[in-house]
Amino acid sequence: YPLAEDTRMSDPLRPIPWILIATATPFSEIAAQFLLGEQPAYLLAIRVTALAGAAISAPLRTFSIIYAVELVLGRLLIGGMATSIQGGASFVTSELRAFELGFIFVALVLALAARLCGGRRAIFLQVGDLKAAVDVPGLRNISWRFAAPVLGVGSAAIGFLYVVVEGSRVAHSSSMALWAVLFACANALIEESIYRSALIPALLPNFGTRTAIFVSAAIFGLGHWNGLPYGLPGVLLTFLLGAITAKAMVDTRGIFWPWLIHMLPDCVMFYYWGLGSVAHH
Repeated sequence: YPLAEDTRMSDPLRPIPWILIATATPFSEIAAQFLLGEQPAYLLAIRVTALAGAAISAPLRTFSIIYAVELVLGRLLIGGMATSIQGGASFVTSELRAFELGFIFVALVLALAARLCGGRRAIFLQVGDLKAAVDVPGLRNISWRFAAPVLGVGSAAIGFLYVVVEGSRVAHSSSMALWAVLFACANALIEESIYRSALIPALLPNFGTRTAIFVSAAIFGLGHWNGLPYGLPGVLLTFLLGAITAKAMVDTRGIFWPWLIHMLPDCVMFYYWGLGSVAHH
């Protein structure tokens, strides 16, 4: 996509759709926790209604539709997952069931995004140009073939420091490491699909690269307030990771390097968190 031209409008109501978009992001969940002490059941309805309002703005319509579908399907599948793992299922079993539902979720969302945005290539469902240059002033002589592995390993190192600081080591079995890698591969693919492949193409034509990257990374980062990593450090770390993978996706026009950069720190997180070798506070 070419960079969008200046999209400022004389309409004094222009900020309202973006305020509605902000309301629909996980920011509303964080605000509810602080103000109400919990996330009320009606919050999803408020978020979807906000997106319906934002969809009145033509440039934001495609994004609002895709994101609303993600929210509704996500809630339905999370409910289905909670039901399916009742009865004390093991971590491995529960994760396998979760990823089964996750891939159904991704397939539905990507089918919608491809339909609305112009096809599979338009939503970056391809390996992409692995030798593409890093399109940042001063870095254009560097290829993503070099930058992506370096950034992925660096992110994994930061992830390791995080779990060391936030957790206390307990006994664990290294034989479970293969499961951690498997889950990391699946989780990275799912999250890059729903936060990057589905959302970025809906914003690029009208708002350009910077806005598309920022919105995608902000939604991803805010969603980790109660995730892992969690809290403000988690939001900041995952915002940065999301911005990097979004830039890699736009530059290479593919999902491979974003997936790799995301997968490597996820290996650390799943090994130390999911497999029980770090007890988180």
